[in-house]
Amino acid sequence: MKTSSKIFSAALITALLTLAGCASDSSNNSDVELSSVDEMFLEMMIPHHDQAVEMAHLADKNTKNPEILELAKAIDEEQDKEVRLMSGWLGKTGGHEHAHEGHTMDGMLSPEQMEALEKAKDAEFDKLFLEGMILHHEGAIEMTQMVVESSNKEIRDLAESIISSQTAQIEQMKKLLVSLN
Repeated sequence: MKTSSKIFSAALITALLTLAGCASDSSNNSDVELSSVDEMFLEMMIPHHDQAVEMAHLADKNTKNPEILELAKAIDEEQDKEVRLMSGWLGKTGGHEHAHEGHTMDGMLSPEQMEALEKAKDAEFDKLFLEGMILHHEGAIEMTQMVVESSNKEIRDLAESIISSQTAQIEQMKKLLVSLN
């Protein structure tokens, strides 16, 4: 799996560089200099994080499990903060224009999966939430590999933070999932 992940990441980066060129885009309004790969990562990660926040918000109305509620709150706060940071780097204010919305990205839940999660309650919700969020986090970690060696320190720091935090949350979610069975 690791080899295929590295091949996928290398192919994705090569495709991005080929399509977008290697020059940084000076048209963004932020003070952070971004390469085309950095920008592509941010454009992909914002809607990815948005979906995780949407999933986390469902916990408030669909479960009473305190561990799930605490985890959902942490995911919501962390990823909402990162979305604002990434949007700022892209020079965007207010709402986002997601060039990749509707595209299948690693770990994104389908509309049908999101609908099932929204309708599920209590133990059923907990199980679907944990299974979906584990896949979602694994996808985010995979996507983040494209910028772990970015020449931009802020992007590298964000990548390291996402990988560290979401790896720890995956372990926590796996333990919670086992305890549900």
